[in-house]
Amino acid sequence: HYLQTAIAASERLDPYLEQGPLSDPQPGVRPEEMTCLVQAMDWFRAERRVLMAVISQAAHDGSGTYAWQLPWFVAPFLDGQGFWHELEATQQTALTAARRLGNLTAQANAHHLLGSAYNSLGEHQNAIEQLTVALSIDRQLGDLCSQAREHNTLVPPCIRQGRFRDA
Repeated sequence: HYLQTAIAASERLDPYLEQGPLSDPQPGVRPEEMTCLVQAMDWFRAERRVLMAVISQAAHDGSGTYAWQLPWFVAPFLDGQGFWHELEATQQTALTAARRLGNLTAQANAHHLLGSAYNSLGEHQNAIEQLTVALSIDRQLGDLCSQAREHNTLVPPCIRQGRFRDA
């Protein structure tokens, strides 16, 4: 329920969010309808703490797929609202789960979102390191759009470090 509703809500926050390969909903699961941005924001605000607990529980009970998928769809809210420490924590969970499952796309996305979190937290070297790993995985996958995303996201932390040539 939380994954499917987070997908619906995140689509309102970021209609261009890549969905990647998703698990099919369990039988009988009905996500809450999200008809507008305000409703999606209200849902994320009301459920934020529960979502963090669900992500943690998924990581601990072996639900690896949910442990990387749910952070993917909670990320637009956390990032947009400045919950960067929570974004970092959820993406660390996502990365661990994605590695355990051998899912390179999920790994690249987690590294990308970790890079974004670190950039927002002012940890520019960590951001560059995470984004560089994401770029390497994207190259391995032949994913040109994600490679472009990584290059674009690398610009701000490079500029903040005075690395204008790299930017």
